[in-house]
Amino acid sequence: MSGTPPGQESPVPFSDLVTTLRFPAPAPKPRRRTHDPIWDKLARKVPKTEADWQTVRRRYDFDSPERIPGTLARLLDPLEESNLHKIVFLAGCSVDLHEASDKEPVYSTLRQFLGNPKLPSSTLDRYLLAVGRLIELLDKLYVQGLRHRALELILYSK
Repeated sequence: MSGTPPGQESPVPFSDLVTTLRFPAPAPKPRRRTHDPIWDKLARKVPKTEADWQTVRRRYDFDSPERIPGTLARLLDPLEESNLHKIVFLAGCSVDLHEASDKEPVYSTLRQFLGNPKLPSSTLDRYLLAVGRLIELLDKLYVQGLRHRALELILYSK
């Protein structure tokens, strides 16, 4: 078939075979944002009317001045492990890191708080960045018209 008499074909170098058999690299898939469903769920849960806001306040015990201190104390109690407690703690550590000349004591405290002494600094930095972004988002919502209700949203995270 090649026009060369049988038995006189020259061997094909192995490197040429490997190159010929290689499949093209698959096209990289766009990175899927893993937090989009969470943000969508949050957006759906934001109360739309004043009646909705009142209902949410009642559900979470923020509907009267007398109940608010107890509710906040419960949410910020370290033994309860609420999201609000974690967010406040991480935000405080972020401030500490910003002002610290030696970051390792803050990282050590974070690792202890999160219950994992082997967490790399890069992971801790991502957690702190996420809390910073959440705070930026709340600031934007505040300015865009939600006002104090933007800050209320964080209270309803469970």
